[in-house]
Amino acid sequence: MGVANATVAHNEGISSIYFNPAHQLEFEGINFAGGVTLIWPQKKLESTVTNEAYESSSKTYTPLHLTSAY
Repeated sequence: MGVANATVAHNEGISSIYFNPAHQLEFEGINFAGGVTLIWPQKKLESTVTNEAYESSSKTYTPLHLTSAY
């Protein structure tokens, strides 16, 4: 019970430093981790009142993330 649901804070990777800065001591040397997420939202609505169809513009987002520690 002392840990509760804090399993994210274990040193599974360099990004765990965000949740628990004390883990910085677990990694030796220069460490990098990064990634990208692809977000491609789409929405289509068919109105029962006007019987018209509406569609959102298609746009792609790619947020990048980088973590490093020495």
